[in-house]
Parts: sequence; C-alpha cells; structure tokens
Amino acid sequence: MSPFRTTAFAATVAVVALFPPAASGTEIRGAGTVRPLAPGACQRVAAPHPLVREDCEGVQEAFTGLLRSTAAAMADQRSWFDVASGRAWFSGTERFVGCVGDRCGALTFRFRGSFVADLSSSTLRGGRTAVVTRGWGGLTGVTGTVVQRFGHRAGYVATLQLRG
Repeated sequence: MSPFRTTAFAATVAVVALFPPAASGTEIRGAGTVRPLAPGACQRVAAPHPLVREDCEGVQEAFTGLLRSTAAAMADQRSWFDVASGRAWFSGTERFVGCVGDRCGALTFRFRGSFVADLSSSTLRGGRTAVVTRGWGGLTGVTGTVVQRFGHRAGYVATLQLRG
C-alpha cells in the first residue's frame, strides 16, 4: 500500500475510533415507586466512632411505574450511619429484572445516596441516584439515571435512553 493510502487509512480508523457515530435511540422519562421486599443479610463492621458501618447483601425491592419489576430487584450496599445526627450515606449496586415499556430484560445500576432519619415520625428524608451500568435482553444498550426520593413524595423519576 502506498504511503498516502496508509496515512489515509490510519486517519480514517482514528476518526472512527475517536468519534463514533451518535447512537440512535429514544429518550423516555417516567416516574414510579420502589417498594421494599426484604432487608437482605446485613453485617455490622468496625468503623471510627461515632460512625456505624453496615454492609448488606441481597436487599430486595420491587419497582412499579416506568420500570416494572418481574422479579425482585437485588441490591448490595454499604451504609455509614452517624447515630448522633441521624444521618446516613450509602452506595452500592443493584440488578433490576423487568420491563421498561414493552422491552423486558435486566439492568444493573451503581447508586449513591443519603438520608436523615426523622425519629419523631419514623420516616426517612433523602434519596439516591442510580446510574445504569449495563443492560441485557430487551434492555441491552439502555443508559440513563433513576433518581429516587425517600419520605414525603417518595418515588423515583427515571430518564433513560433506549437504543434501537
């Protein structure tokens, strides 16, 4: 191959690799609720005073609304509690199995959140943001976020990009 063709080929490969074509898809927004099903298996782990750390596996919940569970969503999370202030921070991963509209499959999320426990009313105020990290089945290629609120007006708002 001539030096000109080699250079042109290398430039084309670089452009395709660095600037992939925009993915076609549809953005959808919707709301719903998340209902706890089971607390999972939790273990208290040593933490600096006055914090309490708790690691939980297999936390189960169900989504209704835009995200519709067909099986229990399963989460693993690490939580830090400041007992004196009633504040907590948490992060983890979750696997959702269900449907978004007429597309069914599975999604995994990475999430972070915080809350304040209101002991006078036994409620939580706060929320979490979950980012889609992968999709399977009819949800392959889905990206987006789910923002959940706890307490008054509890529920979630999802903004998802559906591919294809």
